[in-house]
Amino acid sequence: MGGLAEALQGRRVIICTGPGGVGKTSCAAALALHSARQGARVLVLTIDPAKRLADALGLRSLDHQPQKIEADGLRGELWALMLDVRQTFDELIQRHAPNPAQARRILRNGFYQYLTDSLPGAQEFMAVEKLHALVEGDRFDLIVVDTPPAANALDFLDAPQRILDVVDSRTLRFLFQPYKAGGRSGFGLFSRGGSLISKTVARFVGSEMLASISEFIGEFQGLYDGFRERSQRVQELLLGPESGFLLVVSPASLRFGEAGAFRDALSARGFPLLGVIANRVRRDYPLPDPDLEPAQWLRRHQPELSPAEGRALLLAARRLAALAAADREDLRRGFAAELPSAQAEQRPEDIHDLPGLAWLEARLFGGGSRVE
Repeated sequence: MGGLAEALQGRRVIICTGPGGVGKTSCAAALALHSARQGARVLVLTIDPAKRLADALGLRSLDHQPQKIEADGLRGELWALMLDVRQTFDELIQRHAPNPAQARRILRNGFYQYLTDSLPGAQEFMAVEKLHALVEGDRFDLIVVDTPPAANALDFLDAPQRILDVVDSRTLRFLFQPYKAGGRSGFGLFSRGGSLISKTVARFVGSEMLASISEFIGEFQGLYDGFRERSQRVQELLLGPESGFLLVVSPASLRFGEAGAFRDALSARGFPLLGVIANRVRRDYPLPDPDLEPAQWLRRHQPELSPAEGRALLLAARRLAALAAADREDLRRGFAAELPSAQAEQRPEDIHDLPGLAWLEARLFGGGSRVE
């Protein structure tokens, strides 16, 4: 099959996913760098709260606004962005609220602040919203998304639906819906005679939080349909021909079955898997005359060493060769050969600047990078 460059042709969105510790961020940045060299306007978007993308690009920091990256040899443009959940959420509320007064009420609401700061899945929910805004803005030819390490490869797609289901819950809306009756305000079921339910819930979350939830549910209802519609449009985009997923693995992740689980999760949801990047593969240093007896090998190739030094060197070299052979076997027994794939060997240090990123790009897109 074709190589990695061919698999990326014609795509608007590339999602780099995979287990933790396999170098997804560096690979995503290298893909973006390569596409920018080919003349595209490219944005690499990380939804990982760690600052790995800034480190890989040699930057002190990134924020939630696209930052242009200056690099030699670019025919196009390279931009980078690190998702800020609170700022992205605030901007969306300000943009889509019916009026400024309603936006201000939502932004100062205690339950809204909990949603943006603490609710599991809020980060992924905002990633989908940010991706929608970037695609609709049509500023970039390609957006490369670096996903955070997670047990589920598709948390950034599943979480938005879970949050929307919470906000849209008919039970939740009934229990917390604000209303006024007989000159008194209250919250649905919770205002009725100090019921056991209201006392129990209030004991756990407090009456102030109940009031915040009530107010938020009422204010948010006018925005809910827009959030759901945008999430659905992003999902349709990611299922379509303009998008694709790249699975970044390491031999270790193949050994422990993590990479296969990611592939199966993608397949079950119908998301297009374009290829596999085998990263951090231990380099093979083949020994000359590997079949010689140790004493003969040392006399021929390392005669200046003492016997003890020579035996230690030979033992270490053979162990390295065995580890490299194990990596190759893991890749062969895995699934990298089924798809357009690329391979990069393990580096002694992490990538922390553009020259290091160019090194990785050359290995992913250069000759001989295909997994054999």
